[in-house]
Amino acid sequence: MLAAAALGATGVVGAPAAQAADHDKSVIKLTPSALKKLSARYKTRADGTPGQVASVGGDGTASDTGSDSGSTSTGSGSGTDDSGSTGGSAFGLKQDGQWETARGVASTTTLGGTGDWLGIYSSGTVTRTDAKGDPVWTRTSHSLMTDWGVKPTSSLQAEEYVPELYEGYNPYQPSSTGKSPYATGDFNHDGVADLAVAYNVGSNPVREFTSPGSDLQTGTFLTVLDGRTGSTLYSKLLPGYVGSMLVQDGKLVVADRTGPDWSNNPVAEQGDSRSNLTAYSFTSGGKGKLTGHVSWTYSTGAPWAYWGDLTTLSGGRIAASWTDTPMGLGNPRPAAGHVLVLSGSSGKATVDTKTAGYPRMLAADPDSDRVLVVEQNDPYDAVRWDLTGVDAHSGKRTVLASREGTIPEDFEVNTDAHGGQAAYAVAELGINADLSDGQSTISGWDSHGKTLWTRTTASTVGGANAPTTDLKWENDGADVVAAISDPVEWSSDRPDGPEHTQLTALDGRRGGVDWAQDGAVVGDRITDYRGALLTFGYDDTAYVTDPRKGTATTTLPQLGDAYTAVAADVNGDGVKDLVVGGQSRGVFALDGRTLDDAVPRQLWHATVGGPVRQLQTATLTDAKGRRTASLVAATTSGFAVLTTATGAVRADKDLGGGFVPTVTVTGDGHGGSEVVAAGSHSVAAYDGAGKALWTYTPSGTTGKTLVFSNVAADADGNLYLEYGGHRSAYGTGVSDPAPTELSLSATGKARWSALPNDAKDADWVVQDQGVYVSSAIPGANGRGVAFSFGGDKPAGLGITHLTQILDTADGSVVLTHHTTGVNTHIGFVASKADGLIELRYNGVTVFPADGGDPYNVSLGVMPFSAVVDGDGSGTDHLIAAINGIYGYGLPLDPDDSYPDPAAEDFGLFAGTLVAAHVTSSSADDLIATTQDQRAFAISLQTGGFDYYSSDYYQHGITVYSVTGGSGASTTSAVPSSTADTKDDAAFGTTADIQAAAPLKDPGLPKGTASLPLQIKSSTKVTDPDTVTASGTTDVNETTKGYTPQQIQARLGLTGDGTGQTVAIVDAYDYPNAASDLNHFAAHFGLPQTCDSVEKGTDCFDFSQVHAAGTTPDANSSWEEEEALDIEWVHAVAPHAKIVLVEAADASAEALYQAVDVAAALHPAAVSNSWGMSEFSEESYYDSHCKLADSVCTQSTGDDGYPAGYSSTNPYALAVGGTKLTLDASGATQSETAWASTGGGLSYFEKRPAYQDGVQSSAYRATPDVSFVADPTTGVAVYTTATSNAGIWLQVGGTSLSAPSWAGILAATDQLRSAAGKAPLASAGTAGDTAHKDVYALGDHLYDVTSGSNGACGTECTAGTGYDTVTGLGSPLAGVDKALSEMK
Repeated sequence: MLAAAALGATGVVGAPAAQAADHDKSVIKLTPSALKKLSARYKTRADGTPGQVASVGGDGTASDTGSDSGSTSTGSGSGTDDSGSTGGSAFGLKQDGQWETARGVASTTTLGGTGDWLGIYSSGTVTRTDAKGDPVWTRTSHSLMTDWGVKPTSSLQAEEYVPELYEGYNPYQPSSTGKSPYATGDFNHDGVADLAVAYNVGSNPVREFTSPGSDLQTGTFLTVLDGRTGSTLYSKLLPGYVGSMLVQDGKLVVADRTGPDWSNNPVAEQGDSRSNLTAYSFTSGGKGKLTGHVSWTYSTGAPWAYWGDLTTLSGGRIAASWTDTPMGLGNPRPAAGHVLVLSGSSGKATVDTKTAGYPRMLAADPDSDRVLVVEQNDPYDAVRWDLTGVDAHSGKRTVLASREGTIPEDFEVNTDAHGGQAAYAVAELGINADLSDGQSTISGWDSHGKTLWTRTTASTVGGANAPTTDLKWENDGADVVAAISDPVEWSSDRPDGPEHTQLTALDGRRGGVDWAQDGAVVGDRITDYRGALLTFGYDDTAYVTDPRKGTATTTLPQLGDAYTAVAADVNGDGVKDLVVGGQSRGVFALDGRTLDDAVPRQLWHATVGGPVRQLQTATLTDAKGRRTASLVAATTSGFAVLTTATGAVRADKDLGGGFVPTVTVTGDGHGGSEVVAAGSHSVAAYDGAGKALWTYTPSGTTGKTLVFSNVAADADGNLYLEYGGHRSAYGTGVSDPAPTELSLSATGKARWSALPNDAKDADWVVQDQGVYVSSAIPGANGRGVAFSFGGDKPAGLGITHLTQILDTADGSVVLTHHTTGVNTHIGFVASKADGLIELRYNGVTVFPADGGDPYNVSLGVMPFSAVVDGDGSGTDHLIAAINGIYGYGLPLDPDDSYPDPAAEDFGLFAGTLVAAHVTSSSADDLIATTQDQRAFAISLQTGGFDYYSSDYYQHGITVYSVTGGSGASTTSAVPSSTADTKDDAAFGTTADIQAAAPLKDPGLPKGTASLPLQIKSSTKVTDPDTVTASGTTDVNETTKGYTPQQIQARLGLTGDGTGQTVAIVDAYDYPNAASDLNHFAAHFGLPQTCDSVEKGTDCFDFSQVHAAGTTPDANSSWEEEEALDIEWVHAVAPHAKIVLVEAADASAEALYQAVDVAAALHPAAVSNSWGMSEFSEESYYDSHCKLADSVCTQSTGDDGYPAGYSSTNPYALAVGGTKLTLDASGATQSETAWASTGGGLSYFEKRPAYQDGVQSSAYRATPDVSFVADPTTGVAVYTTATSNAGIWLQVGGTSLSAPSWAGILAATDQLRSAAGKAPLASAGTAGDTAHKDVYALGDHLYDVTSGSNGACGTECTAGTGYDTVTGLGSPLAGVDKALSEMK
């Protein structure tokens, strides 16, 4: 088919009390492109990233149907202890321990029967946490996968992808995600609530798997976890997606959005599924398990129908809503959705009310027995919505309030409303005139829908707007608390910009601001917890907030992505423990004795000022002057000093500006140690209590914002660093100030400084690991320091950057090298035996130890960080973190690009690697953690570049020991940088940034028609002068596909359509229709249009009618369809009058208006070569083809099984497609089913009488008949739609077979008219003669008995007699005569 802030920090702007904000009364309509763009902000990504974060952390344009190339790792998968090795080398990597950490963001809920709370992560981790923030139990995604028995079907996909939680709310349109894909209830009756949660596995990117007890290859695991222990009590694999569930009277009610998916899940359980509500009850199954029983199921009968809200009502009832009605149908249109009231005990629907708008949100009215419904209008028609009430007994629907020009974001009922407090809180999002997001408002309404007050939210960080994601009434209805999304792109000024939010309380009577917080203080939801508010920020840090004062009483960082780790004996038991930090505001001490456990035991956790980019161990003086074993953390905007043994935070210093990815601990020149850190104007040293010891500001930089590199230190405490300025974009030359190399003494005195001696390719400062000091740097007699600078051009434009080696003593230049192939670097590592190795995009640059010329080696993958194992006594190895751990033998061969690693291991997609003594081994071990993409991206922004890439793997911490190596000490580089293994994701501009693919979400059927037209080839007409209005043509023009004469020979028609009309309905205008038709006719010797030839010349009539009364816009795709339709009706019935009825656009409204105009012409046939997917209210349009003197021929589509609407319309003649082979004369050689023909049973239309005894299903079967459609043979079509010179197309599709049958019917009615018989009709005085007679054709149709159109078994397989692939068959010679002779 063709932290709490004063009121001054609030982002809420006042409007007059008791006065609704005025809305623009002009009608706002969204376009499909605008809707897609606006919706992207609310789509949770498949890697667990919330949509609001991804909207500024990536461009949000990644495909909805991500693909998977599989892992190239041959090492161990998640949770194993195997070592990976290749090439027969004795060198290897042995896993000594591995801990998976949480990905994504957590939603929270309280755990009944305890004082604890649950964190349900978007990527498969579930935690139970006490009020102090200590974990009670943790279930990793790998442990859940193990319980589910998930085994990949492909050996190349051994490493697990994270499961996906379908939580979220897209205010713009229905979505598979919901607000509650989890629920709690005491299912095992032990006094502690259990958790039911739904995680999807394998859908996007597609990763098929097997699981015991199910044939499904992807799907959603419904799982019940014991609230007391976290163990799995019950699990079941469901087809489709679960975004909502609730517990009612002990039953778990689950809303499953599902339907056939024969491409990805070709099994009956998926194919037979329809969106449904299912209630489960549970009994003891022994051995600590539960047995689940289906208590009842309510089926919508609709495949892939969207569920809206679920909510409980009094009397054990449940309210639910669903829809499958397409957007974009136009007006008039059928009902948009359903609101149900069901018995919680039986599932019987006592109310099923159809709604004019899409029922998005539901709430029980506390003042009456009705369901409050937020109904959203079709935004293609008008941006507006209604608040309605549906009587829970009678189903009567009442409109309470209407809003124009806004999108509803949230609706919350104040069950404690009294004393003038608002009964409802409503959050709405405006739409700007350019169809971008407008401002968000929060309003208080009374119970009659009257607006009492309105407040406009506003960004506190310069964002365009600040939409509301959740509302919660608190303080006995006195306040409504709002979670407000307020992200901005990351930058050195706002490194946490994507996670930025607001938490604001508004007075319920007047809407005034009672208190406000901003920062990464809340996610999408607010949870009531122990008389306070529990929120979970997008940075993996939870907060408990006093709802009356707005103060955060407790900060609870959680262990998410770990970017950095060190080893230290924290608890003094003689075993090294790991101390880690990362995405959250936490530092975590993990017991080294639990390395073999799936989940580490936390010895302590501490809260610091921001996400932790780097950790170091040090001995620093505390406030009492005692030298204390300490930890120093770089906290994004400053640093923190902690006591190693207890985690006590002794200093938490904010440097007041600039991004701080690293700090350095070095000697202070007085026998002690100091912490050196750089801000945005200076570099300074601090003691262990955070007191400044000295500050250095480069001369000549007053008033300028500076960028400093990492600060490197030598053994004498001297410091080395770069500084420069920011560049706004690439290609802007040298930054201001220019990049400068600098050395300071331990007391902050300048030793030397210099500009690079060759400034070419030294345009900006590499903030993240731009400087490296090592006695192993070659050519400097043990006094080497390496500086690297960023170049000016992006990838692909002849890029280079500068690297220099200087003598630390005086800054004299040892070596200058322009590294080709990349505009910056990632880090350095060095050994005396192997020299200096620069890590860079997709490879390394080697500066040999013997002083030889530097050379590049391509690895084909990105070395994010690395260590060198060995001292030259044996074979040394470069061990790199490259989204996994790879070991390469040294020295690297300059002539060996893409060398095979000697060993490799998946390492939970590790991107950072450090050497540390962890185990009892005499040699250093390796600690692998997750890549810190944010740090690297902000470093690149210094030069006007940016970076983001995504993955879908589990993340975590892995400890390795090296086996078979030299056993020597390991030298380590510690760059906290990241990149991706894909060339197109590296070191690009902001426009190159791309977020992870959204969760897979099969959309609503399109309300606009699609074209069942397939073009096999095109050939341009070489001489434009041959194209004339009179249709003259060069006989030497080359055409491909069957000719009219071949098709005519096959059909052998008696009639030619004389005296009959065929009306063809298509969308948009075809300005050159007549001339193109004449060109086609002239080329094949067919009659010309009568208005183009002299009187008396053989001709036929052709005209165009504009259904809406005005000329529509042109559309080249539809013009190609129109060319096919008119030319091949003419080819089949050369003397039939053809009327091309052009709809204003491709909406159902416009097309069916055109069908009515066409029918009013009383044609022999109305030919419709377009369609849309089926939906439950499709019968609303059936009557347009209920014709007293004509019949609609309707193509079934070109997407294989199933057929689309309106071929399922029982009044239409549904026409499928075949693969027809003809010889040059038109004689048939063979005919089979075309693999792409639409066909199958309707989901909704009942079996018509004419199919009684023909097929046994209770539903309408399609097609009725078929004909040639395969584009590999195709037919010739001429058009100037895309070329003024004209082109000949080779075209197929059911867009060909449908108009061909229209021509057959014209020939038939010609003969019937001559015999004095009434035309065939779908609803004539004698009934449906068209279908009755066609179904009686018998041998006049060729029975197509081979071929299929899908994987659905019998329904997709052609066979003897009627089948749902080709119907009754394909027309044979004389079919028109046979039809004319019937009554």
